[in-house]
Amino acid sequence: MKPLIAGVVMALVLGIGVSPGQAHPLGPSSVDRLAVLELHPEMVLVRYTLDMASQTTERELPHFYADPKLYARRQAEALAKGLSLVVAGKRVALMVRSAEAVPVLDETGEPGLRLTAELRAPVHFTLAAQSLTFQDENYPVFKGKKQVQVSAQPSLLLENAPTAPVESLRVTVARTAISELVSVGLLASALGMLGLGIGRRYR
Repeated sequence: MKPLIAGVVMALVLGIGVSPGQAHPLGPSSVDRLAVLELHPEMVLVRYTLDMASQTTERELPHFYADPKLYARRQAEALAKGLSLVVAGKRVALMVRSAEAVPVLDETGEPGLRLTAELRAPVHFTLAAQSLTFQDENYPVFKGKKQVQVSAQPSLLLENAPTAPVESLRVTVARTAISELVSVGLLASALGMLGLGIGRRYR
């Protein structure tokens, strides 16, 4: 039994077989996270940046150099699962649009690794106000900054938006009446053009 317990403890220490949100750092380390949200009438766009300090980078570099593009994609997909986006009480899945990982120097001049990803989720905002919350649940036990910023397109009303980066986000979003009229007008125009085309075809 003792060898089994020792093996489990070693796996937990090294972060083997656990997700980025669960792995425990091996010695002093830090991971900085920045999520910039852009709210659109039919979509939430998240630009995510992850900066790893030297000791975290040291463990990741062999995987990175094996296949940088595949590494970035897999890391972004794992990180997306650790981002909690809830709109009107329902959790919305974020899908990876693009991802890139590059070696950098951290604040102390030591080698680091930076991952950037663009994530998107289809969301239909309505005239009625809807709550939106966002929480980054990745790397909870790591030291480092965790920041969230948010902005919205002019066609959306954003309430309770923080004026400075925060660790978690809770805002209220609603579509403006003008934007709704424009959307309806464009749809009616498109249907009208479609009907006109069909009518000409069968004359």
